[in-house]
Amino acid sequence: MKLNRLRIAILLSAAALLVAAVVVQQRTQAQHRRYVDQWVHERSRVNRQATPEQNNERIRDALLKEETTVIPLLLEDLRRADSYTEFIWRWVQSNGLGRYVPWLRANNHADTYRIQATLSLRLLGTNGLPALPTLWENFDHITFRSGDAELTETALTLAMLAGQRSETVSRLGRLTNHGNPKIQLEGWVLTAALNPSNSIAREEVRRRLMPAEETPIPAFTTSYILGELGPPGASLAPMVRLAVAKTYLSWPVPGLARAAHSLWRADGNPDLALQVVHRVWQEFIQQLQPGEQPSDAGTITGNSRSTFYQIATVLGSIPEVAKEMRPLLMSMPTRDPERDVALRCLEPVGSLGH
Repeated sequence: MKLNRLRIAILLSAAALLVAAVVVQQRTQAQHRRYVDQWVHERSRVNRQATPEQNNERIRDALLKEETTVIPLLLEDLRRADSYTEFIWRWVQSNGLGRYVPWLRANNHADTYRIQATLSLRLLGTNGLPALPTLWENFDHITFRSGDAELTETALTLAMLAGQRSETVSRLGRLTNHGNPKIQLEGWVLTAALNPSNSIAREEVRRRLMPAEETPIPAFTTSYILGELGPPGASLAPMVRLAVAKTYLSWPVPGLARAAHSLWRADGNPDLALQVVHRVWQEFIQQLQPGEQPSDAGTITGNSRSTFYQIATVLGSIPEVAKEMRPLLMSMPTRDPERDVALRCLEPVGSLGH
């Protein structure tokens, strides 16, 4: 009798321990999921008063800190399947009917999770290599999904992780047959960047950068691709700079600043970024009243000063720009909180802490 009671007690204790272990494991998994959601999907820990580089470093460090648990969760996000409403939305969007049912888009989140997971893997660099098979699977699935941002970001991440392998160049080259001209351009840019000796791809990029009508859109698209690729995109940067020079006056300043930053990431040349700084500063100075100084409290509070502050958040990570902008910002009203944010954006990456 006592033996049976002992056995029952042991069994009950084992069952209790098992339940406790399951509860702890589920709680731990939920904590890891919450961690990834905060940094990757909600981006609630992103500093809104910092440059993209400063934030990217914070996100990268946070993900690497929990790498062993983060990578499986990012893979899980890459495999999220579309719901039936997402299939309907894609059909509606591809037929130009999205504006009539915008509420339908709000119910679709799987592609957003996949895109954000893809961007995070790009930040992780070689640490994201375990995700390559899943990324290729996603790429093959979405290659001919017209105008999909997921396709662009997946192709870029694959280009960075898979490198200049012939298989990579060949498969990404399929984008050149896409129905969307923007995706076609991205395909040619990736092909030319990953295989610099491909004269046909380089000529296709050059032709698309110089359309009959003067528009900055092809140059903006190409600069983004080159900036994300980094040094592998440097060989195409001079071609893009010529296209930007041709359409310079038609560029809105925020777009021009982002293009200048992307090109600097590719080839390290700060010239266009410095041009943007000088252009916005001159516009600001020209709006001052006779006798007014930039530091006057009554100085312009309109677009030019705000734009000058804004470009600091885009270009502030470029050392030459930071050196140029710091004294100019210091000459502006000292009690302006926007100025303080802009000055912080001139600090070197990693100096803001985590």
